[in-house]
Amino acid sequence: MSMKHLATAFLAKFDLHIERLSKHPKETLLGISGENVRNVLDIGANTGQFARVALNRFPRAKIWCFEPLPAAYKLLKCMERDSDDRMTALNFALGARPGVVNMHFHSEHSPSSSLMPTTGMCEELFPQTRAQTSVPVEVRTLDGVCAEFPTPPLEDLVIKIDVQGYEAEVIAGGKKTIAAAKAVIVEISFDELYKGAPTFEDLSKLLGETGHRFAGAIEQFTAGDGHVIFMDALFKKLG
Repeated sequence: MSMKHLATAFLAKFDLHIERLSKHPKETLLGISGENVRNVLDIGANTGQFARVALNRFPRAKIWCFEPLPAAYKLLKCMERDSDDRMTALNFALGARPGVVNMHFHSEHSPSSSLMPTTGMCEELFPQTRAQTSVPVEVRTLDGVCAEFPTPPLEDLVIKIDVQGYEAEVIAGGKKTIAAAKAVIVEISFDELYKGAPTFEDLSKLLGETGHRFAGAIEQFTAGDGHVIFMDALFKKLG
């Protein structure tokens, strides 16, 4: 038995596994990180967690960050000032139609805040989501916003959607823009964490209509019993 297999067998006894970081899906983004990406739409940017990755991974790209919560948006504006004009923060949510909607702000964990109400399962799995207040936010459509740009950011486009159960609404208001993307990264829940949230099958169908096919999980998050609660899924443009 080779030294590699011996080491693997030894670590397995302690429920451990070694994997090259350079090959991990979170590091490679399943192959899109090396492509020529000129524009990234970060929908549900929160305080810039994905934007930081995108700025580093796509050195030629302009990053457009959409975030409705005032406190998170303020932090994004600080990032924008330090981005050498590569990042723009926009203070509104995206959905199926324009308007003003009350957002469920999770004061103990703002990334889980949503335009959708949480379920009992969500609050049981993630107790930090229980503390909530209502915050009115502006909602616009992605296609409407992009149509207002002097030059719509459609060339060599990657879109990331992380909106806590509101994904179908974002897609409904942005089909033309999403159809132009070479790849879409979307958070998908397998447990019902938000009331009325779309399933994996729902989102696969919607993104199939824009010409995209599921290409794998970039990262997945599991419960104590091992089942997958949610994942960051990659959908790539067909053809």
